[in-house]
Amino acid sequence: MAPRFSIGIPSNRPLATSKSSIASAHAFCERNGYNLVVSDNSGDAEKAAWLRGLMTNPNMKHIDSPPCGMMDNWFQTFNATSGEYVLMMGDDDTIFAYENAPKFDKLDDDVIAVRPAVMGYGETIGIVRVNTHDNLEEDPMQRVMHNLTTAQGANLALFSFWRRDIIEPIMNLWHGPHPTKGTYCDWAIVNALTSSGRTLRHPAGTYFYNLQNWMGNAEQIQKQIEAAFTKAGLPEGTSRYDRLLNAIDSFIFINRKMSPVAPRERFIASVLTMQLYIKSQLDKAELGSHHANQGRIDPMIEKLRGLDDIPQIFALIYLILDEIQPGLAARYDHFHREATGYAWGDFTAVQSMPDAPEDIPAAYI
Repeated sequence: MAPRFSIGIPSNRPLATSKSSIASAHAFCERNGYNLVVSDNSGDAEKAAWLRGLMTNPNMKHIDSPPCGMMDNWFQTFNATSGEYVLMMGDDDTIFAYENAPKFDKLDDDVIAVRPAVMGYGETIGIVRVNTHDNLEEDPMQRVMHNLTTAQGANLALFSFWRRDIIEPIMNLWHGPHPTKGTYCDWAIVNALTSSGRTLRHPAGTYFYNLQNWMGNAEQIQKQIEAAFTKAGLPEGTSRYDRLLNAIDSFIFINRKMSPVAPRERFIASVLTMQLYIKSQLDKAELGSHHANQGRIDPMIEKLRGLDDIPQIFALIYLILDEIQPGLAARYDHFHREATGYAWGDFTAVQSMPDAPEDIPAAYI
């Protein structure tokens, strides 16, 4: 019987700095009978030889990859895994099993993830974040809120065994029609994932997430944040509007037509999540970086304050996107069409459904 669970590791680090990570996943999968795939594009001959000797279990596969981009290697790894539930692991993280895992052979249809305990740590200061929570909320927005309130500012939920039919279409949207394909989209992606169904705890696993890149001072962290936007082709200073972009990305990803959530429920969850991030943008105490067009953009964003008409919000955001970068609005329109099946700002299909939402509960805005 094929393993139901897989771990995939797209690896670019040399053997010296990735060996402990891969070895931990190997031991975890050996113990629990899981599938493991490591796609290595580091070009390290010593590492390739070590992997060939290590990956002898028929449930394990080593891909000696030619040079390719980070996300190309991510998809190459993911596509080679065989499990129904897949955890994609960083090659500087580790995972350990302290007991044998349960079989998980009877999972309800709405269980879309199984999560080990996740420990976020810095190499010099130890564990700084802990997530040992399941997410059993019945309502999609409550699931998003549960994750955001337990995340402690670190996107630890990403490191779960996600059901393949849930994570794959979301990642295809991000890697395909998304306007920038920026790594800053990780929160919007996790919002979409958690909205899709319940998450159970994996009682036998503990995942250690290396947060060292986020352990610097405020200036260093701001540079990291800004780099995520500029590397995606956006202008300098776009991180000033990170919450606004998260608002629209979360709306589109949550409201995607391939979501297992009923259309009305996912629309409500997408609107509430968007409103949450818009409020966060408006309340942002320190805007940080300087954008060349901020003199025009900032007053436009202020017009969102107190605005609860969804078509008007979308019309205003469309204008803001083109001020952030010319042509960005049209690219988001295309992304929205591909993801949801209808045009930017066109909510006719949703509003014509029975009991369509008329307002946003005050608790979320």
